[in-house]
Amino acid sequence: MADLSAASLDDVKDFFRRYYAPNNAVIVVAGAVRSDSVRAARRQAFGDIPRGPAITRPAPAAFTVRDTVLVAEDQVQLPRLYLAWRSVPQYHADDAALNVARMVLSGARNARLTNALIYEQEVAKDVFANNDSKKLDGDFSITATARPGVTLNVLKGAIDKEIRRLATDGPTARELEAGAQRHRGRLPQPPRVRGRQGRAAQRSATTTRDAGLLPARSRSPSRRHRRRHQARRHPVPHRPRVMLSIVPKGKQSLAATREGRAMTPRIVSDSRNARPFAPRAPGLRHPAGRRPHQLGARSRRCRSPPPARRTSRSCASARRR
Repeated sequence: MADLSAASLDDVKDFFRRYYAPNNAVIVVAGAVRSDSVRAARRQAFGDIPRGPAITRPAPAAFTVRDTVLVAEDQVQLPRLYLAWRSVPQYHADDAALNVARMVLSGARNARLTNALIYEQEVAKDVFANNDSKKLDGDFSITATARPGVTLNVLKGAIDKEIRRLATDGPTARELEAGAQRHRGRLPQPPRVRGRQGRAAQRSATTTRDAGLLPARSRSPSRRHRRRHQARRHPVPHRPRVMLSIVPKGKQSLAATREGRAMTPRIVSDSRNARPFAPRAPGLRHPAGRRPHQLGARSRRCRSPPPARRTSRSCASARRR
């Protein structure tokens, strides 16, 4: 608000002349239309608006990722570990590879982290991998909740072992194909014209500068991108990362530590101030928010009444009947 209050009328006019101009705008026309008629209508409606001055887009500030260890106590029964590495921007050559790598690591019964941590070693209640790429940068994250009696160091060691194995050997052909299919299945498919129109405008204005681009590597990864799926350059344990441990009150001994380095973890009093990234894996919530899978809570379910008597009634009213 301070910047807006200090702006003069000339400042506002200059801003609109610079940025609200045809050379910095996108028009999307979707539907059963002909391109020549659309061009004619565009010239008639907007042809007399002059171009604005050339716009220089600022380059993102360079920064270096450092190993960071955070510990936060919260009202939880089970500890949870967050690991995050810097990855690549959206539509980078490695973006699709990392999307498939996260499918190889988690999200299915036979995914590597899921199978190793939950079923074979039985050290985790849940585990999720996620590649969150944005226009300027991205992060690759792994989130896991420990089973009762398991420390986060044990969890971290098991995760690091699987990542090293993937980085060294790469995925199998079957894992790669299954991961690619699951990734393609999650690609958004707007069912209506308006949804496609909005996505075309977004891509043209903010990301790829190509309204029709859905990267071919997301649909059918080439051999070059298949090699990238081996994730040999991104989420490997020796690369700098952020490591956040959420532990029950008074149980900092369950937190993960950094081996081989004299690093004192930063203790934060409120887990909401320790959130180093924003995972989007299904079922995840903010550490300070509701976490039914950590607290052992189950969703409410109605009992006994037949379906016909439960229509448009709450569980409580159905039980009273």
